[in-house]
Amino acid sequence: MKRVTLSACILSVLFTLFLLNDLNGQTGDKGTVDKPDYGKNIVYTPAPPPETPPEATNLGQQPADMLKQITYLDSQVVPGAYYAECSWLYKAYPDIVWVTEHTHDADEVFGLYGSDPDNPNELNGEIELWIDGERHVITKSCLIFVPKGVKHCPLKILRVDKPIFFFTTMPAHKYAF
Repeated sequence: MKRVTLSACILSVLFTLFLLNDLNGQTGDKGTVDKPDYGKNIVYTPAPPPETPPEATNLGQQPADMLKQITYLDSQVVPGAYYAECSWLYKAYPDIVWVTEHTHDADEVFGLYGSDPDNPNELNGEIELWIDGERHVITKSCLIFVPKGVKHCPLKILRVDKPIFFFTTMPAHKYAF
């Protein structure tokens, strides 16, 4: 009986070592399997300096104290990636257009979220967004879907009581309008 138990233990240890070896990318007599380095796909930084001058884009005025970009992703930052961008909105400028009217050749999703953990659905501010000629004043945390080809914006930051988390993304390899 001791021999059977000892044999079972040895087989269990060998099987476990085989599995661990395989999980670490080893394939026995085939050698090591090369695994991609997915760490390069984790982005911690804001956008690189723009290649296009601001006057040739759909950006309106952006006072330095209005927002802070957190991260930016596109295929120039990570090859093959879709466009995504995240920022904190800190200060309202109700008379300034942040983003002018434009369209895209891809669908776009915006997210606006208030930063009060006790009231996560409250935006704690007001954002004015036009979609296809319709004016919307956003006061609640939300997601906004804009189909490709639909005119949207101007976008104005009317009021900010607490920081607002803003993100936008689209299934395109770079931001284009």
